[in-house]
Amino acid sequence: ENNANCRTVIQRIFSLVQRDRPGLFLRKDIFRLGHDVKDLVDRKLPAVDLIVAGVPCQPFSRANPAGKGLQDDRSLFQVVHKVLMHSRATFYAVECTPFAQHLQKDLEVVQQWLGQPIQHDLSQWSAQQRTRLLWSNLDTENMQPLSKEIVQPLTWQACLQSGGTAPSEKAPTLMANWDNTHN
Repeated sequence: ENNANCRTVIQRIFSLVQRDRPGLFLRKDIFRLGHDVKDLVDRKLPAVDLIVAGVPCQPFSRANPAGKGLQDDRSLFQVVHKVLMHSRATFYAVECTPFAQHLQKDLEVVQQWLGQPIQHDLSQWSAQQRTRLLWSNLDTENMQPLSKEIVQPLTWQACLQSGGTAPSEKAPTLMANWDNTHN
């Protein structure tokens, strides 16, 4: 994550998950390799079991008719592909929004790099009501979400710095504008 404020939120959520599920993560220093995946392309990476990546969706989204796909500076598919090629990861999972119709050639390129994606309805797994494509060498077709009683979602309040006040406990996601104002 390039944005310092977003890194703070990620670190806070990571800390809460560690607290609630001790032993889930082997390491606590989640940014030890840096915070920009582009910096990892030419580095020798340690052995890892799993690389998980979510690429920015704006260049590919159906909601962006002017999306530039792989030509957009925000596209990280090229970087993720290079990291996967240089790493010794046993498994990978890469997630993105379904591609806009005018970007089908880009989808074909990504499929050459990562294989055929599987479309998933994320509402089974999270508060988001949206479809995502998942490229992986894991068996994601047969994965089943945990019972809703087992998965306890984090609240907005838990993610804020102390003294902050969440606008609502009922909102499913926290959205931030480019200037870090919340809506």
